[in-house]
Amino acid sequence: MWHNPGEIPGNGIDDDKNGYVDDVYGWNFLGGRDGKNVKEDSYEAARVYHASKDKFENVTDPSTLSKEDQENYAIWLRAKQDVVGEVDLSLLEKYQQIEKDMIAGDSIIQLDLKKKKNIIVRILKVTIPLRSRLEKLKQTMTYICSLNKNNDITNAQILEDLQGEIRKMESAGKSAS
Repeated sequence: MWHNPGEIPGNGIDDDKNGYVDDVYGWNFLGGRDGKNVKEDSYEAARVYHASKDKFENVTDPSTLSKEDQENYAIWLRAKQDVVGEVDLSLLEKYQQIEKDMIAGDSIIQLDLKKKKNIIVRILKVTIPLRSRLEKLKQTMTYICSLNKNNDITNAQILEDLQGEIRKMESAGKSAS
């Protein structure tokens, strides 16, 4: 059994400030045979975050929660900060949806314009699409070009940049999903 030297038994206080009251004894399930922690496995914050994500993710007013849930919510928020950090999960989800739309729409663009890959987006601005799905993709791509103030970006470049941004966000919030 593991002994936590940072806790005073039976005082009802989280002495070591790890989110657990009076956790004096326990078992380190992530420890190796040599007694050291296994670093490649997920850590406690990830487990706490994921265990209560469905329950607390959409809480807008914690004062409506029971006293026990308020305490658990505070623990969950600390775990969320450790796991998710500064990654904006809603933005990541939007990027992932745009990526899906662009991958699906890319073949439509190629068929409509009878051209393979690397279609310069400024050409899309003057193309009159016959399909609403293509129109949505055209709007997304031309909007991205306007943000970058560059209409000579190709569809492949936009998709590559978007996928790179998604990978960075997923890596930063690796344990969040």
